[in-house]
Amino acid sequence: MATKNNEQRAKEDAEDIRAIRETAGLSRADLGQKVGRSGRTVEKWEQGLSRVPSWAWRLLDLEGLHRRRAKGCQACGGPLAYGAGKRTRFCEACRRKKQGRREEMPCADE
Repeated sequence: MATKNNEQRAKEDAEDIRAIRETAGLSRADLGQKVGRSGRTVEKWEQGLSRVPSWAWRLLDLEGLHRRRAKGCQACGGPLAYGAGKRTRFCEACRRKKQGRREEMPCADE
């Protein structure tokens, strides 16, 4: 069962990574360079042969290339936080607020 779940996620990743690359007008090699991998690795991601690691999604978020299916933070609409491979519905600042760590909240309306 877990294998089927991973296969489904790899297909979702493939759709997302291809859409991100095409929207940004990048070649596979260019996108690979942004995340420190080869164009062949990006090709495998796009074909669904392997999953895009969570750290690569975070790097793409930092580059301003966001996941197509991510709707944004439920609280403020900002880019979602990704941590330890687990997707969340909140940005980093709102996640901290929800956990009770009140720090500077650049994205949330007070």
